[in-house]
Amino acid sequence: MNRNHKLLLTTIMALFCTNSAFALSIARPEPNNIDPVTGAIQRVFVERASHEFNILVAHACDYYNGTIPGMNNLMSTTEVLAILPSARLNQFEFLKRNASGKFEIDTSITLSNVFRTDYADPSDPTKRINLPSGPLNNLRLSTNDVFTRTRPFWQTVSPYAHHGRVRDVTVSAAHWSRGSLPGQFYTDLKFRASTATLVGCVRSVQVMVPTWQICGQNDYTSFSSHPNKLGTNDFTPNFTIIRNEIRNPYPTECATDRSKRLNLVITPTVAFIDRFLNATRLPGDRTPHSFAH
Repeated sequence: MNRNHKLLLTTIMALFCTNSAFALSIARPEPNNIDPVTGAIQRVFVERASHEFNILVAHACDYYNGTIPGMNNLMSTTEVLAILPSARLNQFEFLKRNASGKFEIDTSITLSNVFRTDYADPSDPTKRINLPSGPLNNLRLSTNDVFTRTRPFWQTVSPYAHHGRVRDVTVSAAHWSRGSLPGQFYTDLKFRASTATLVGCVRSVQVMVPTWQICGQNDYTSFSSHPNKLGTNDFTPNFTIIRNEIRNPYPTECATDRSKRLNLVITPTVAFIDRFLNATRLPGDRTPHSFAH
C-alpha cells in the first residue's frame, strides 16, 4: 500500500479506539485502566504527569444524500481545529447535567479550587510556588504528514515549570490544514502536555476539547462541548484527569466519606471557542446536514 505509515485502515483503527463510532476522540496511545464497574478498557490521564494525547480522526465526512451511504458520499477531511485545555482561568467553565440530561453551566465551582501547579522558586530552590492553573501545562504539538500545515496558537497563561525554568506561554489551540484524509483511512494528531494537580476533594475532571472537522471549503461538522455551541447529535472529544490518591491523599472531609469526592466536567468558554473560530475563519454554527459517525 503506497500510503504514509501514519495512515491506517479504519477497520484496523477500530481495534484500538474506545468508541470507534465517533469521528474524533481523545486517547492515550495505549489503554492503561479498567473500569471497576463495567470492566471496560479505559485510557486515563493521571494528574501531575507528562502525557501524550492523540486526537483520532477516524474518517472523512460521510453524510446521507438520498442513497445508501458509501464511498461515493465520502468527502476527504482537509482541516481539523482543536481548542486545547491549556488556557487562563477565566477561559473555562464547569458543566453539569440538568434533569433532561443536557449540559448547562455550573457557576458554583471556580477553577482556582480545582487545579494547581507548583514549581521551585527560581530565587530559592528550597521553596516551592503553588498557583492556580488550567488542566494542562506546557502543551506542545506534533506535526502530521497528512496535514502539511500545523499552526499553533500561543497565549500567556499561569506560570509553570519546564526543565527547571519558569514559563508563562503555551499552545492553546491547533489548526491542522492543507490535508486530504479519505474515508478509508484514519490518522492521529498528537500533542504532549503535563496535567495539573487536583486539589480539595476533586477525584476526577472530564476535560472537553471543542473540535471542528472540515471537509472541503464549506462542508464540516463541529464537535463542541459548550451547551451554547452544541449541534444535533454532536459528540465532544474529551479526556479525564484522575487523582493520584497515593501521592495526593484527600483532605480530612472526604478521606473516608467517598460521597464528598467530586467528579467534574470542564469546557472552554464560548468566547474562547469563538476566538479561534474567528482566527481560522471557520463559522461558529454547525453545517445543517446529517453526518454519520
